[in-house]
Amino acid sequence: MRKSLSLRLVLLLAILLNISLHLFCFAEQRSLMAEDGYISGKVTYVDFVVSTVTIKFMQANGKSDEITFSVTQHTKINKGDLRLSLDNISQGDEVNVQYYDDPMSFTSLRAVQINLKPNN
Repeated sequence: MRKSLSLRLVLLLAILLNISLHLFCFAEQRSLMAEDGYISGKVTYVDFVVSTVTIKFMQANGKSDEITFSVTQHTKINKGDLRLSLDNISQGDEVNVQYYDDPMSFTSLRAVQINLKPNN
């Protein structure tokens, strides 16, 4: 009897673990399938400690707003044909940002690509 109960408990734990793994994989797949967003604006803040960049942009209604993006090792940062790093982004830079919503991240918006506009 006791052996049967232990076996059922182990089986139940295995099923729960399997379900948990499937849910995690589904969430990861969903974040990869999320549609990209695009935004143009001016850099207002770069946080080199937590690797984020804050952009001020104009909404469709004409009001300005700010939004913060996570910058990862996978984020491509370019200025023309030059490949740059987060260190090359400065306050006041005009940028175009391609991003996606990552529900698994503390900062949910992740920058996929940041293109710095050339200086005029």
